[in-house]
Amino acid sequence: GLVGAYLTGILATLLATPCTGPFLGTVIGWAIRQPAAMTILVFAMMGFGMAFPYVLFAINPGLVRVLPKPGNWMVRFKEFAGFVLM
Repeated sequence: GLVGAYLTGILATLLATPCTGPFLGTVIGWAIRQPAAMTILVFAMMGFGMAFPYVLFAINPGLVRVLPKPGNWMVRFKEFAGFVLM
């Protein structure tokens, strides 16, 4: 439902923070020191960039067929990626 989708979005954002934090922190620090129009533009573009994949699939649902199919390979990949991260 809607609450599940909202919470999934929050979780995805929290999980992506270590990867994007150093880059976005610098950009946000720069944007805050700019005129208001530039700050709004920077935040709007960051939001657009994060939402773009969802918008793309919402506009053209046929693109879903190019995504990899779920299966046991996803479990193996998750385990491999976790091992690499350790």
